[in-house]
Amino acid sequence: MLWSCAAPSPCRPGNGIDAVSTRFDLSASESATIELLAEIDSSQRFVEISANATLPAGVNLISTGEERRVLIEPISAEAVYRSSFE
Repeated sequence: MLWSCAAPSPCRPGNGIDAVSTRFDLSASESATIELLAEIDSSQRFVEISANATLPAGVNLISTGEERRVLIEPISAEAVYRSSFE
């Protein structure tokens, strides 16, 4: 998997191979974009992408559950129609 990062402040590092691990600074109203490019294993039915945000040491986070997200998407017809409730 290849990845690249774009944020108002520089991403450190700005791109990489395999698991995404980068740092950047954001204000409350700002956002960042991380683009992924990968080939999907055709034997798999789903792809799972998880993201976790952390704050610098010494900064307390009042957890709202917003600091972690998981996206699970079907990538085959069998996965889309798995429950037969379409």
